[in-house]
Amino acid sequence: MKKSLSLLVAIAMVFSMFATVVSAAEEPTAGEYLNELGVILGNQDGDLKEDQTWKRQDIVVLLSRLFGAEDEAKGAKKTHEFKDVTDKNYDGYISWAVEEGLVKGKSATVFGFGDELENRDFYLLVLRALGQEVDYDKVGEAAVEAGLAPEDTDFDDIPLRGETYTAIVAALKTEVEPGVTLEQKLGLVEIVDLAINKVAQTNKGEITVSFNKAATADEQKELKAKVANGAVEYTVTSKWAEDGKSLVLTSTYLPAATYTVTVGSFKAVDVTIVNEVPSKLEIGATTLQKAAGQDLKVKLFNQFGKEIENASLNVTVFNATYGKTVAVSSGKVDLSSDEVARVKDTVVVNASHATTGLNASKSFEVVAGSSATAITLTAPTPLKDKTRISVTEEGLVLPYTLTDQYGGAIKLAETSGYQAISSDKTITLSGITFLVSDVNIVTHFSVDKDGVLKFKTGAQHGNVVVNAMNTTVAGAFASVNFNVSSKADVKTLTLQAPAAIVAGNEEFTVPYSAVDTFDQPIATKDFSLTGLTFSPVGASFAAGYPKLNAKGELKFKFQSLSADANVNVYVSKAASGQIGHQQFTVRKDATVDKINGFNVAKNFANSGTVELKADQITYRDSYGRTQKVAALGDVAISVTSGTALSITGGNLVANATLTGEVKIKVVYGGVDATAETFTFNVIKNEDVKDYAIKSIGTMYAGTVPTGVAVDAYEKTIELVGKTSGGDDVVLNQATAFDFVSSEKSLIVQVKTGSPKTIKAVDAGTSVIAAYKGSTKLAQVEVTASKEAPVATTASFDNSEYTLTTASTNFATEIVVKDQYGVALVPGTHFAGFLSSDNTKVATISGTSVVKGTERGSAIITYTTTTGASATTVVYVESI
Repeated sequence: MKKSLSLLVAIAMVFSMFATVVSAAEEPTAGEYLNELGVILGNQDGDLKEDQTWKRQDIVVLLSRLFGAEDEAKGAKKTHEFKDVTDKNYDGYISWAVEEGLVKGKSATVFGFGDELENRDFYLLVLRALGQEVDYDKVGEAAVEAGLAPEDTDFDDIPLRGETYTAIVAALKTEVEPGVTLEQKLGLVEIVDLAINKVAQTNKGEITVSFNKAATADEQKELKAKVANGAVEYTVTSKWAEDGKSLVLTSTYLPAATYTVTVGSFKAVDVTIVNEVPSKLEIGATTLQKAAGQDLKVKLFNQFGKEIENASLNVTVFNATYGKTVAVSSGKVDLSSDEVARVKDTVVVNASHATTGLNASKSFEVVAGSSATAITLTAPTPLKDKTRISVTEEGLVLPYTLTDQYGGAIKLAETSGYQAISSDKTITLSGITFLVSDVNIVTHFSVDKDGVLKFKTGAQHGNVVVNAMNTTVAGAFASVNFNVSSKADVKTLTLQAPAAIVAGNEEFTVPYSAVDTFDQPIATKDFSLTGLTFSPVGASFAAGYPKLNAKGELKFKFQSLSADANVNVYVSKAASGQIGHQQFTVRKDATVDKINGFNVAKNFANSGTVELKADQITYRDSYGRTQKVAALGDVAISVTSGTALSITGGNLVANATLTGEVKIKVVYGGVDATAETFTFNVIKNEDVKDYAIKSIGTMYAGTVPTGVAVDAYEKTIELVGKTSGGDDVVLNQATAFDFVSSEKSLIVQVKTGSPKTIKAVDAGTSVIAAYKGSTKLAQVEVTASKEAPVATTASFDNSEYTLTTASTNFATEIVVKDQYGVALVPGTHFAGFLSSDNTKVATISGTSVVKGTERGSAIITYTTTTGASATTVVYVESI
């Protein structure tokens, strides 16, 4: 195979440095380094031949090593016809290099074996490798013009090897792609640090981020991607390739523009998105059988080589032998009737795309529906992430080939889902009869739109034989046998005590590993507690424990303990006895030691108010762990000194006129030993030294959509304040300022009767200022737009859900907002739909998510017709 242009350019970099570095001082370590990489080997005494020149045959060996193809080159069959190659050890190398287009002889029969290699020879090799044929006396000019060599290069110079080793190392250490050096690209050294190689559009609404190596599972979890156009962030779904070397970001709406793509902490990369353009029309069918459901496989592809879904195509089929048109339905034709087509009729298929003028035409000779004269079957392989084929599985692929009498490949026609094998152990698909030795082991077959043959296994395990035959053609027969294993059961369960403190009445995660009866590890998604008995000695489990959540995490919780205990947990299985054991040191129930946090602003202006909430208060427990207060009623909050702050109606309220220091005590559960005192300060409004208006965003100046509140697009101005030291100050918005003004009232107006509320009336910009009396405290420029509201962003209330009922309505869990941040009404302003990436775990019914047939997780995506989308994860812990 020819090497890629990018790799040849990389090789060219090595040689392009020779002319500029050959005069550098020798660095023996460079030769040693290349020796370690296996690029140069030296002789049996370890001599790296640094004082010798390159011979033409030697540089061919070097090329093979840089390409990582030395074994291939060395073992290549002699195909060259050079008479001057006197050492047969070079025959393979030279033949390989000629076949790869990397070298040519000086003539048809002369290679130049033993000749010293000048810089001119180096560059001639490089130019040829890059596909340029130049006269020998034009090499220097061509190399300079191509940017491979500087203008002052002496192309007649003959460098010593030792001088070139330093140049080679310098080139190998050079980055040829972001995060990838030449030696890494050539596979000479391992890539250590993950880096982004390339970010590019790869389909409509699709951006692919390519990395220099495979990302680990942990890296894939940590790397979050963001796609934005200016200040507007677009919702994308991220999916890693199976090899972990690329991340595909998809969005249902990415209009043509330049976007900034940020992945984790890597430097942001700009990528230009263009509109989808139909580029190729293809008729993919290879044969047409005299049968129903013959798929013409007419597809329209875009400029990225991806199929354009639901393309409007004009497809006509004409039986040239009969001189009549054949009806086309959903891209398929029915040729089963003799009135439509007979075997050996010529059928012409024409397809066109009216908008672009793309067209395609293909002629077929109709073959018999059961025209397969040669059949092969190949043993199926286990499902992804499985090590064996087991009972009650579906989606297993039975590889096959069907070849007609002309040597053409035949595909089985698509079926409508799985078809049961009959009681006589046979099933006929597209004229091919399949005979199964045991219908309790293999129960169903199906064929998808691509002709892939799949099957289901039943509840019976054992060896099964599948035969395939064309009963109308002698010798058209194939057979395959394979084993279907029983359901893997747990053989051993290894539990580990967690590193963190375990206390009574607290749930904790138990690390575990399970091995099945085939001595294979059981994946967390496949592990089940069914049939296992957990017996604790030394304490009792709390009700409902142990349990396994949908993430595959094993959760323990012991009942309340008044004293520390060593608890032994034994795991047993009825048929096998004990299969696991672990001892846990369980501490007595944790108690509250001391309040250690009150997360509210510590500076108030007169009349400033803060609502008190439980999650503002933390405590240190008896084991030194910081915990959040579960409910505000668990603590008592009181003022111990000062009068400028009070606790009123669940709020901290600053006095309207008093100032000064205030101390507030927080006590947990009425136990004074847990108390902690926090200091607050109340200052005069005029002592607030800096004000700013909270961000307003773009305002809508058009007609309010039906169903949306009239004032939804209005904005009430709020101020934020700081002390001279830069600390936040809690303000009372009612008294902090009196009114606002608008520089351009024809663009943005102050609402009549509401001196702190503004509304947009026309497109443009205006400066909004906030005043206290005649003093201007802050100002901000506001942009108004008449662009009609459209559903732009979508979000779920939670990032993950655990499904506890058979069906959960998600209609109230989704919020869709327009570009102005106003919530829109589904069905009135937009339409949307839910989808699941794992229908075995969760399926969709309208706006509800329904439990599937398996425990696990599924990504649920909500997409609007305007392209807004959001994702969440649902977990199913029990079926």
